[in-house]
This record gives sequence, structure tokens and C-alpha cells, in this order.
Amino acid sequence: MRWRSIGACVVAVLLSGPGCAPPPGTPVGYDAIFVRDRVQRWALQVGEQDYLQLLLHPDLYVEADLQIEDRLYPSVGVRYMGQKRQPKRSLRIRFNEYLPGQRLHGVKRINLRSPGDDPTLVREAVAYDLMRAAGLPASRASLVTLSINGGESGVYALVEQVDRKFLEDRFGEKDGQLYMLERGGTLVYEGDDPGLYPESVYELKSDHPPELRSDLVDFIRVLDGPDADPWALAQVLDVEACLRLWALHAWLVNLDSYPGTADKLYLYRDEGGRFHTIPWDLNESFGLYRGQSCDLDTDARLARDPLDPTCGGERPLVDRLLEEPAWRDAYLDHLAELVDGALEPGRVMERIECWRRVSQDAALDDRLVEDYTYEQMQASFDEDLPVGDNPRRVPGLAPFVQARDAVCRRAVEER
Repeated sequence: MRWRSIGACVVAVLLSGPGCAPPPGTPVGYDAIFVRDRVQRWALQVGEQDYLQLLLHPDLYVEADLQIEDRLYPSVGVRYMGQKRQPKRSLRIRFNEYLPGQRLHGVKRINLRSPGDDPTLVREAVAYDLMRAAGLPASRASLVTLSINGGESGVYALVEQVDRKFLEDRFGEKDGQLYMLERGGTLVYEGDDPGLYPESVYELKSDHPPELRSDLVDFIRVLDGPDADPWALAQVLDVEACLRLWALHAWLVNLDSYPGTADKLYLYRDEGGRFHTIPWDLNESFGLYRGQSCDLDTDARLARDPLDPTCGGERPLVDRLLEEPAWRDAYLDHLAELVDGALEPGRVMERIECWRRVSQDAALDDRLVEDYTYEQMQASFDEDLPVGDNPRRVPGLAPFVQARDAVCRRAVEER
């Protein structure tokens, strides 16, 4: 497909001036990417051999053409992410994998996130909205439909990649060290040898020499080592933002996250040496997670005490903060502010209803949802599925919001 790549570059030159890359300093068109008043139509066309490679080697990019509405992006890189068992698997698209200057309104990479077991299809988009409304450095998100090789289309959450563009937009810099915690990234101190913290679990994402992972080990020692000191921790961690993130996770009962499964968290060490927490992978928010790491029935999830937000073992980045009386009080202050602000039930339901209206037609046409009818998908906004006291039922969004508001307000009032 090399001829097609060269041709695309020539077309780009004709359309945008010298070279394929956008001019330096060109602002990112976030509003053009994350469209919020409709569900955009995306379609991937992958060659037969490339599609076979995509299935056999999901961690490797293959070449594909991407149609977004009426615009073609030729020769993008695409790979799968996440669980293999789902008919609708998450994908990452890299616009410059084969055409170095190609961008989507200024960004190189984007994620199409499967809703997993969410019958509403909107949990992830709403959760990112709430994180951003709370002032946290969270990704932008919207909804798209995607088909591959003309097959059945499905609804995905379009989620901003956490990368240098993201860091520059949120922190005003981009040259620190970005780490991603995968499953088992507990941040429990195991010793000073960086080899005790596997790169597959504590993954250095930014373009830095691997030996700089020693800075992460230093952080873990301050957090959880034998001489751990909360005041030393405050010098190397944005504690307030971290507490606010844990308050959001607790309200959302998002147990498929660092407090629950010990993963799905970015840590950014800024150029001054201070760490910041960045949320990731929110599709099991609103009490959806039912995995082995936190095997709680639905009633237990709805009643989860926000002062006991972890499960499944040690989580020092939560435990050490909430053990310190001043930080525990600050955590409750954040929660008190949030339940009257970004998490006030009327405001949350307004966001949910907005995404419900936007997604209705696309959900009707989604042929990749195997477990639910369209009527059940729509009912799940308003009631548990199935209705009743089934211990494994999926919480409806409206009853979830009311339940969590009551539990969290009570925790704030009883402190």
C-alpha cells in the first residue's frame, strides 16, 4: 500500500501547503474531534492480510483507511486493546504511523473504547465529563459509531489519548515522565531495585531512557517505604488533586481502577519532580464492575462507604493519604464540595440525559450488543437490569445516582 501513502502525502501538500505536517504551534481542534451534539460515523477499511495480522497480533499496528463522516484519512495505524472476548473490542488509531505528518485536527493518536458490559453505552463519556467538571486532568470524550470492512457498526466512546499534547494542555509542559499502571501496579514498596517493579506493570510511556524509572522507585519509597513520611510525600505528590480523584472514584464506585484492581492510572512526574494522578479507562464506572478483584454484589456496591474506597489488597496511594487525619479531612471536604457541585444529582442526570438523547439513534442501530435488546438498553438509564433484587443486576444510572448521593452525603455529615 506504499503507493497510496505517497499519494496521500501529495494530496496533503496540495491542500495544506508545504509538507504533510501541520505548521508548528497549530492549535488542536478538540471541538472538531470530540463532537457532542451527535454521534459521528467512523468506518475502517483494512486489507485482508492486515486484518488477519490485527487479529493474530493485536498489540501491533496494521495499516488501514479511516473514513470519518465525509473525510478520508488514508494509511492510519490501528491496533486492538483490552479484552478479546468482547464482540466490540477497543482500538487505538495512530494517524501518523504510516504518514508521518498526518493528524486528526492536530492529534496523532485517539482511542475508541468499547462500552464493555454497559447497556447504556454512555458510562465512560459521562464519567469523563464528571472528572473534567470536577477540575481534574481527565481526557475529553464523546461517542462515535464504528464499522470495520463494511460490517455491523457499534457505538464506542472516543477518548483523548494521554500523551505530550495532553500534558501540554493540562499542565503547561510536556517533558516530564509519564507512567501507566497496568494490572498489579499497587505501588507497594518492594525494595530499591527498579527490577522489582516490572516494566510491563509500571510502564514508562514518555520518551525517556529506561533508567529514569528509578524516579518512580524513589516516589514509591517515599509513599510506602520503611521511612515513609507524609510531609515528604506532600513535596513529591499533588495530594489535593489525588484526594479529589479518589473522591470521584468512590462516588462512581469505579472499582476497575487503582483503588480496586490496582491499574488504569497514569502518573505524571512533572519537570519539577512532582507526581500527578490522571484517570483512565472509566467504562465500568457507576458501579458496573463485577470482577474477581472486588467481587461485591450490586447492593454492596451501591452502599460502598466512600471512606473505605479500596478492595483487593494494599493500595498505598489511597491508604497512606486517608490514614493521615488532615488529609482524610481534606478528602471529605472535596467530597462535600462535589456532592453539591459537579456530583449534585440534578447536574449528573442532566449530563446523562444529554448523552442519552445523542446516543439513542446510534444505539438502535448497534448490532454488536449481544446481551441486551434496545428496549433494555434504554430502560437501563432509569432502572436496574433486571428489575428486582438480583444480586448481580446492572445498576440503572438514575437509581445509582440517587443511592450514591445519599451514601456520600451521609458520610460527609457524620464525620
